[in-house]
Amino acid sequence: IGNIKPEKGKAALRGFIDSKPDNKDYLAYAHFRLGNIEKQIGNLNAARTHYQKAIEIANIKPAKKALKVLGK
Repeated sequence: IGNIKPEKGKAALRGFIDSKPDNKDYLAYAHFRLGNIEKQIGNLNAARTHYQKAIEIANIKPAKKALKVLGK
């Protein structure tokens, strides 16, 4: 959904994050996906923030790679 309609994707992921899921991996991957959407629409600072949160929550390797590509 995020690739086709970024605003709907962002809203869905924010809703999921705001629900405070118990599963840390799910929460971390939601931040990672939200970072991907932010990157896609050009919000690079927001993308960095979400990638960093994904790493802090569950050390998500794809988020580390994405953050490295963006540059810290």
